[in-house]
Amino acid sequence: MTKVPSLRTILRRAIKPSDLPIIVRRRTWANALVIVMAPIFIAVSAGLLWLFITTEPFRWTALILLPLSALMLLACIIGIDTLGYRVIIDTDGVAAEGLLMRRHFAWDDITYFDTWLIIVKGIRIGFQAVIHVDGRNHPKRLARNLFFAGHFLPPKMELGGKDLAKLLTKAKRQLEGPAIAAAANHPHHGDAPEQSE
Repeated sequence: MTKVPSLRTILRRAIKPSDLPIIVRRRTWANALVIVMAPIFIAVSAGLLWLFITTEPFRWTALILLPLSALMLLACIIGIDTLGYRVIIDTDGVAAEGLLMRRHFAWDDITYFDTWLIIVKGIRIGFQAVIHVDGRNHPKRLARNLFFAGHFLPPKMELGGKDLAKLLTKAKRQLEGPAIAAAANHPHHGDAPEQSE
């Protein structure tokens, strides 16, 4: 049985058919953080909604509370989707699998990969990788991303956002061509060569 190379090793060298599929997972502590924070976000969202319902009609506070409640609930849903998140790179493209949603991007759907810097209250949290598509099979902009272009992969994956974008760019360049795809689809893909007697 061959040892599976680390993601850092694959990032430094050419992708081999035996490396596929390449799976990049969300860090365990990031999943644990979502489990802790999700109930808090749900409680705050429910509290804001309750204040909206019990506040006298036509007051400015009531008009502010409903959008805040919806925004907190959206953040909670996005957070829950990142539990157990995986990015799977294979010959046919990239799959992004969350707890609630799965998207598959064929190599010819993808225009390029980018990164997005996350800053919260002036503190740099880190980078996340972004998949940009041509819009044929997937929307270019998602409402859940507040209409920013691209499909954002969550931060705190096994590879940082910049390294994940580099790996995805390299995979598109190497796997979009027919040679490695043909080798990877060979029936004995990843097996040791047979010895002649």
